[in-house]
Amino acid sequence: MLRAMLLALIALFAPSTSAVEPARAALIARSVYAAEDAAAKHDWTTVKSVLEPVVDDATINGRMWQLLGRAYFATGDWTRARRVYERVFELRQGTVSSAAYSIAVCSARLGDNAGAMAWLERAVATSLRSMDDARSEEAFKPLRSDKRFRQLFSVVDPKSLSRVQGWSLDLDVLSREIKRKAFHPFVTRRRDRVEWGAQLTEKQFDRAVADLKSRVGRLSDQRMGLEIQRLLRRVGDGHTASFADEGPTALRWTLPMLTFDSKKASMSSRPSRRTTASSDGSSRTSTASRSRRFAATSMTSSAATTRSGRDRCCRTCCGIRRCCTRSASRKTRKRRRLRSSTAAVTSSGCR
Repeated sequence: MLRAMLLALIALFAPSTSAVEPARAALIARSVYAAEDAAAKHDWTTVKSVLEPVVDDATINGRMWQLLGRAYFATGDWTRARRVYERVFELRQGTVSSAAYSIAVCSARLGDNAGAMAWLERAVATSLRSMDDARSEEAFKPLRSDKRFRQLFSVVDPKSLSRVQGWSLDLDVLSREIKRKAFHPFVTRRRDRVEWGAQLTEKQFDRAVADLKSRVGRLSDQRMGLEIQRLLRRVGDGHTASFADEGPTALRWTLPMLTFDSKKASMSSRPSRRTTASSDGSSRTSTASRSRRFAATSMTSSAATTRSGRDRCCRTCCGIRRCCTRSASRKTRKRRRLRSSTAAVTSSGCR
């Protein structure tokens, strides 16, 4: 059923402004479907052989042109690939920035560096997702010395920058990318319904970035990562985030330690020894930590004591180990309050 609906939609949009016979439209739909299967298997020769005979009859079928462009691109036919991707860009098929980026690659492969640079600027202007691809693309090697290319993709030598300069450049790139790619990152005066969770205006965001840049020298790298996350939280977009190469382990010992009692837990406290009886009657000595403690981000489980059932620890839904003693006392107090309220309602005659 789904396949029949897909074929019907493809046949509907396949013809151009001129009339196409129904049999020809059905052939176009079957060709696109066959090309989809071949593209999934990276069989680009089959894609070209299936689509080339019918492409002239489907001038507005963007998906067909996109598949054909991928086939030419994968087989190194840069001239045809550029021509086809220009048609894809005109039809606004798929992600427009991807089509512009592919045209730039084809132009660079053909030696047209000026055209490649122009299409790269179009790709960035239409929200190119990955800037790293352009920095590592072999076809753009002649452009890496171009000032416009280095400025467009923030190509710098990290060894030539100090720590403060490096963080300042990172913040500048972060601010630029948020304004370029985020859907609606700032609060506007007209209070659009698409603002979602935005908390700052653009001027307030710029002031926050400038303030963070002024404090780079006084903050550690881990604290800078936290401040950036705090800044991104105020953008209010779930798709806007930063990721550290080291992961959460870099912050493990910089966060405060949580304990179950009022005393501070020392990581170097001596373990207490306790003698227990094994199943064969012999005695053995085991150690248990005097105080249960854990780092906020490391969900490492501590050894549970075996003195009584009330001292055993259980894991809650959030993954943090808590002592059942306190949980039981809270449940008991809640149960007592419920009983007292029920008794009061019963004595007053209410049901």
